[in-house]
Amino acid sequence: EGGKTLKLQYAYRSQRGYNPDDPLKPNQDKYGITLNLAGEEGDAIFAAYDGHGEEGHLCATFVKKTLPQQIAKFVRQKRVQNYSTLVGTKKLWNPKMWPLLGKEDFEQCCKRAFLETNKMLHDEKAINDKLSGTTAATVCFHGGRVTVCNVGDSRVIVGHRFPENDGCTSIQEEKEEEKYEEEGDCERNEAFAGQVIAIPLTKDQTPFRQDERERIRKAGGEIKS
Repeated sequence: EGGKTLKLQYAYRSQRGYNPDDPLKPNQDKYGITLNLAGEEGDAIFAAYDGHGEEGHLCATFVKKTLPQQIAKFVRQKRVQNYSTLVGTKKLWNPKMWPLLGKEDFEQCCKRAFLETNKMLHDEKAINDKLSGTTAATVCFHGGRVTVCNVGDSRVIVGHRFPENDGCTSIQEEKEEEKYEEEGDCERNEAFAGQVIAIPLTKDQTPFRQDERERIRKAGGEIKS
């Protein structure tokens, strides 16, 4: 916004885990990079998938291909719908005229895409997902906003580097704008000066969470660990 441009550099690395009982087990980790999401220049999806179970690598490969397509589909549909609401049904097929989605609309598109992809995986006869599956963690860029989604326990983090010398000052200036201060911030920031810390953007969806345990039991599942 305001004429600012965000430039990204990205890389990936994956390494197959070692299983002494199955040394030839395929790498079940997959990554996905989708640029110009739904035909919109600058939009993108960066994703990681971690398969589990005997056919986890097949599940991860399927979701890697399908999930970005579903997100793009629902985003296009919603943008057309919003444009139609604004100007009527004329010239709907000029994507340059379609308004970008707001926060709630884009999040809803992502939720629908995750649910639809899950259903499509269940319906895929070439993959037995009864005891197999995959995580999915995505970072989506749309309209100058970043949306993070995840199922399972793959994680998204952002690295924050504390300034070398004036970390305390910069934090205090930010807090003055918000009209509050907290004792001890200066000392804590000085301890991290020059360091990069990881800030989690996702919360693991595992049975260690009470809401996830309740969801599993409500669906008829069992928790044995």
